[in-house]
Amino acid sequence: MSKTFAIIGDPIDHSLSPNIHSAAFRELNLDCSYIAYKIAKGELEEGIESLKKIKIDGFNITIPHKVEMMKYLDKVDETCSIIGAVNTVSNDNGILKGYNTDMDG
Repeated sequence: MSKTFAIIGDPIDHSLSPNIHSAAFRELNLDCSYIAYKIAKGELEEGIESLKKIKIDGFNITIPHKVEMMKYLDKVDETCSIIGAVNTVSNDNGILKGYNTDMDG
């Protein structure tokens, strides 16, 4: 079963993430896709609902949504609480869980 992932933000057209992740999926023979999904400032709630409707499996977050995203999550990893921002979200049957990998990087 194919899985779909995304990076969300605005601006997003410059992001190399779709190319990087798509190349990794191909190299690993994974049936996955990775897209850039523009969500303008002030439209995060609607954007998240759209992502849920297309049953996105997970997404990365960039500016301007890293802090605001916290209030739309069902669960958060401890690192998000420490940093106060999220940059990665998993979607498990509509349950959104946030993580922050910046601390490890």
